[in-house]
Amino acid sequence: MRQEKQKKATDVSLKTDDKLALRYLMPAIFFLVVFMAYPILNVFYYCFQNYNITKPYLNGFVGFENFKNLFHDNLFTSSILISLRWVVIEVFFQLVIGMITALILNTSFRGKGVCRALVFAPWAVSGVLTSMLWSLIYNENMGVLNDLLLKLGLIAKRIAWVSSYDTAFGALCVAEL
Repeated sequence: MRQEKQKKATDVSLKTDDKLALRYLMPAIFFLVVFMAYPILNVFYYCFQNYNITKPYLNGFVGFENFKNLFHDNLFTSSILISLRWVVIEVFFQLVIGMITALILNTSFRGKGVCRALVFAPWAVSGVLTSMLWSLIYNENMGVLNDLLLKLGLIAKRIAWVSSYDTAFGALCVAEL
């Protein structure tokens, strides 16, 4: 009998705790719906619409016509292939470099703590600062990379690393690693 009363008291307190937890979660749920669910649903709405802000009289439902146009666009297919290439290269090299680094740092050697701190440092630095550093490294006029390669005699003139079609992809892959 006494166990039943304790069980009922526990059930009531759990229900109260659930309500309290739900109350605390409501602001987070609200912001998730407003800032994630609404934009996603909006994208699905507009992907089936002809929407032109400069010619509103042309707006209306077009069904799958947007998708037909998209898959016949050479720029879209080129972008998809570049994105796939980016993902494969980045995932592969980050996995390989990360695994090698982890295996090296898992062994015992002198200065292991310093090496771990150096490996951890880029993670702690803000993305904005890292981007600015890479833009200075790759800068065509005053970039460190161009100066170094010129002094070593590996290049004859300065290279626009992120502006040139031939070098931009590789330079950005290196910066992302």
